Amino acid sequence: MTLAPTRTATATVTMTPTIVPTDTPKPTSSPTATPSFTAIPTATAAPNCVTSTFPSMIEYWVLSTKDSYPPGQPAACNTAKISAGQFDTCRNLVYGGEYQSCNGLMKFATGDTIPAGATVLTATLRFWNVGFPGNLEYSLHDNVPMKHVLGEYFNWGSPCDPSDFTTTSAGGAFSVPLQDWLPDADTERVVNLSNLSNIASGVGGVTYLRTHIDGDAVTPTGLNEMSIYGDGNPYGYPVPQLAVQWCQPAQP
Repeated sequence: MTLAPTRTATATVTMTPTIVPTDTPKPTSSPTATPSFTAIPTATAAPNCVTSTFPSMIEYWVLSTKDSYPPGQPAACNTAKISAGQFDTCRNLVYGGEYQSCNGLMKFATGDTIPAGATVLTATLRFWNVGFPGNLEYSLHDNVPMKHVLGEYFNWGSPCDPSDFTTTSAGGAFSVPLQDWLPDADTERVVNLSNLSNIASGVGGVTYLRTHIDGDAVTPTGLNEMSIYGDGNPYGYPVPQLAVQWCQPAQP
């Protein structure tokens, strides 16, 4: 698809997503202080190496709901900002007998800081995970085989459109058991990324991520989903952040 990096990302909606239940999960209590990420430990870096942090430029989730599995097109895009400040990743059977699948989308402007030819040593995704009491029992219905949240490097462009939706799960960036990301209370998450050659460098370079719930071949019998706080959440949680340790390219 054609990238339009200078455009203001807006939601492209071809259908009205319906998340069941209709109540948006809430924290067990409102934060008493402005939430923030835990400070990154200071490590001894090699000469000409630094750690840069990149807040997510925008977050989307793209969703399809159908009466047969797997759901397909048409899918709908929504920004986190218009979805109570959170975005979801799911593979569900919802009340009423419909099947639902959704992907989370994030992007980070890494190339405007990391020059072309730089060596990336580490990359860490940090975000605040939406929690509510009973989350594990409520949002992990089919765990045989164990389900995972997968992160994929996928250039979804900007803005999101329905073609960014897929029910075929893919990884490459990270894989975490879904049960580890279903907390009873809002929780900060830190996950190390793999395949670091996919971290974009050079002016204008953008690192894109798409998230999935695996288990494509297993027809869901309940809810299997997790949520991340993004732009516009009412509790002040920061948007997802990518922390990258990188080294200047060698001089000729």
